[in-house]
Amino acid sequence: MKPLYALLLILLLSSNLLNAQIAWEELEAHYNIDIEEPRAHIIEAASSENLFIISGVTGLHQSPLTDGWEISSKQHLYSLHSFEDGEIVSVTGYSSIDNGHSWNSKFTSGFWIGVKQESLYNFINAREIRVSTDKGENWESYTYNPDCDIKNYQCDLTGNQKYYTINEDEKCVEKFDLNHNLINTFCLRNDSNFFSSLYTSDTEDVLFTIVRNDSITTNLLISRDGGLSFESYELPSQFDSDTRITLKAHDNLVVFKTNQKIFLSKNQGKKWQDITPTNSGLLEINHFDIGWDNHLYLATNGTPILRMALASLTDVNQLDHVSI
Repeated sequence: MKPLYALLLILLLSSNLLNAQIAWEELEAHYNIDIEEPRAHIIEAASSENLFIISGVTGLHQSPLTDGWEISSKQHLYSLHSFEDGEIVSVTGYSSIDNGHSWNSKFTSGFWIGVKQESLYNFINAREIRVSTDKGENWESYTYNPDCDIKNYQCDLTGNQKYYTINEDEKCVEKFDLNHNLINTFCLRNDSNFFSSLYTSDTEDVLFTIVRNDSITTNLLISRDGGLSFESYELPSQFDSDTRITLKAHDNLVVFKTNQKIFLSKNQGKKWQDITPTNSGLLEINHFDIGWDNHLYLATNGTPILRMALASLTDVNQLDHVSI
């Protein structure tokens, strides 16, 4: 075979492999939860057999795949979390160990729950947060900063009972313990830039922050030393100031999305791959979750639930970074 033809064949095969690697599987049984509201708002995935959609209108919907969606009690329609062993806990204080078919009261209800490493956090009200390291059996109570806006990504927690929050006036990220004692502060040097959102890893004490100026999203800042110093990375694409960004980190895996695009990094933001689905009918990416079965799940407007195996993906597009 001539060298030119061989090179063209290699390039063609490489292109086909890359296209195959980002193929999304449509879980047909999950299409259109409700005729009046086909939009899947929030997804929580342990696996395809333990998959939940939270809808503000019709409540919590659960699978098995074979039977389509079942509607659970509306008292469980708020945030929830699945553990690796299959147990699910709801912000209402209820727990299920049978894939959501039955629920038992386990702890005091709050308005938001989250898990970082081995710590389960329960925001009880505007001043009290409770922490459990045994999945809600026992709790410690703390008084925290009422300006910690956890729902809008202005604040996030760590696995060692600390939290980070954005100080908009000073253009700084501040780290506190749960009694609101300041530990350290990091501020931007460029007056035109500001922190727009922050996220901590689910499994490590690694902090991710999105930096913007008045017109565009500029950089992703990552701290691996508890917020003392940051490395600045270019984002895989630039976005205007109105674009809503969501990021989730689990071990080295980082997923970054807007309403229309989704990117994945397998080395904490050093390299990115555009994994945006090309499925027909896709209008908007509403939410995503990383399942314990090593799949990424998307809840969208316009398609069934989408699932993709993470193990087959490779990273592309090395991005330069600089410590600041």
